[in-house]
Amino acid sequence: MNRSKQRRRFGTILLTVAILFVIRLIFVADPFSNLLVRATNPISNIFGKLYFNQEKAVPYSKDDLKKLKASDDESIKEENLSLKNQLNFVDSQQYQFVGADIVSKTVDTYRKTVWINRGSKDGIKGDMPVIAEGFLVGNTHQIYEDNSSVILIGDPDFRAAAVIEGADVSGIVSSKSGGIVIDKVPVIDDGLLQKRVVTSGLGELFPSGLVIGVVGSRISGDKEVMHTYALRTPIKVDFLNNVVVLKTK
Repeated sequence: MNRSKQRRRFGTILLTVAILFVIRLIFVADPFSNLLVRATNPISNIFGKLYFNQEKAVPYSKDDLKKLKASDDESIKEENLSLKNQLNFVDSQQYQFVGADIVSKTVDTYRKTVWINRGSKDGIKGDMPVIAEGFLVGNTHQIYEDNSSVILIGDPDFRAAAVIEGADVSGIVSSKSGGIVIDKVPVIDDGLLQKRVVTSGLGELFPSGLVIGVVGSRISGDKEVMHTYALRTPIKVDFLNNVVVLKTK
């Protein structure tokens, strides 16, 4: 009998604790229940310790850490390759150059500008060509002592006089409907596809021969006098981390 009474008593206690615990969860936002919560805290804490086995959270497993390390290694390889391409390009140029890191970006569907950690004290001036991995990606714009802004290709304010190699056809590289194009092309020629586009040297903004990209599909209609072609570049300006400024002035 004593054992039976003890079991019933213990069961009653557990039921009471469970009810109080549920009340605590349901009515925690009510002012009256806040008093009840404080009153039942010691009991519910004991209940939690007795009936819940909480394990410490492990943020990463060994496999996760291996994957993260592999991802970091791949990022380092990509950055090293980018820097190697930069060096290969500047070694082939007759211009002086300044390497720069990008410290902030405004890159969206409309504006494409960045700030670099080089300025007038490094010999940077306005409208100097900015290169990434051998491709023209912009020009310097606002110049301060320690930093400068760069207008990137694809920004509405970017313009470059260009020529399509092997075709003796000129045009203007600019942005249109969120994409990069070579505009003002006077001919329709399917043979222009995949031909390289370089700066022409006209307009005195960029020297001649800087590679911009290759000709893509024609965008303009057949009856237009001047035609527009898409321009493709392998450089993803959204992900640029470092560039080279050519000191052409």
